Amino acid sequence: MHRRSWVAVLMLLTLPGCARTADPGGPATTDPLDPSLVSASYGGRFQTIGTVLESPEHGPQLCYSVADSYPPQCEGPDVVDWDWSAVEAESASGTTWGTYRITGTWDDMTFALTEPAEADSGTSYPEPERLRIPCPEPAGGWQPVDAERSGQADLDAADQRASNSSGFAGDRVDQLGSYDNDPADLVYIVHTTGDARALEADLRAVWGGSLCVVGGARFTEAEQLSMSEALREEPGALWGGSPDGIGERVDLTVYVATVQRQASLDERYGIGTVRQIALFEPLD
Repeated sequence: MHRRSWVAVLMLLTLPGCARTADPGGPATTDPLDPSLVSASYGGRFQTIGTVLESPEHGPQLCYSVADSYPPQCEGPDVVDWDWSAVEAESASGTTWGTYRITGTWDDMTFALTEPAEADSGTSYPEPERLRIPCPEPAGGWQPVDAERSGQADLDAADQRASNSSGFAGDRVDQLGSYDNDPADLVYIVHTTGDARALEADLRAVWGGSLCVVGGARFTEAEQLSMSEALREEPGALWGGSPDGIGERVDLTVYVATVQRQASLDERYGIGTVRQIALFEPLD
């Protein structure tokens, strides 16, 4: 489950969103965990970036998960008032598609355009932000303590030990420098609810590369996965929950993140345990 390659680098992507002060259907929120939260009665416009695809099986639909085929395949909410002649698109075998920034209103499972769609080349997405290494940098910088035990097989062995430990909460590898597969640039980062020093000593038996073990996680990975599975039943959830990799919370991807849903999630799982990730950014 935790197999890695040398260039496996975890990057944090933040979906667009900002707090709003005017809401035609109710107040928004300035909650720092999810500034896209709105009232369930919000009646304003949303903006989003996604694939719009029309096939012989269905009209224009908005998708965030697209099958890697030619032509591509996907299903999602219907897009009302869509005009292919107004945008550039690809077509093959009766299917037409493209990636766009679209603005409109949302009614359950229908997105109605309120202004023309804009082509999106990916440049409008926010720049990835590297997660910081949550350990103090050692004297002399991050570098292997034993270069002979800093290869991929050694990393796999450490990964296996970490994931089998009782308090395992998540892990990642961070490639520093130029991403040239140099073991000297690799840091293996592990989060645990248990004794960090004991786990570090255990991992050092097999891993000689740079290592950062962090204790104090709120949840084990198993606990997060259990919550994630339960969240598949959440109305409006796209893919169930997703562990954050550090044992602090579970992310729940939804079209619209509402204050009411967040209050319900906080009551069921604890405040801050489940964070909504909104695909739609409120504009009004």
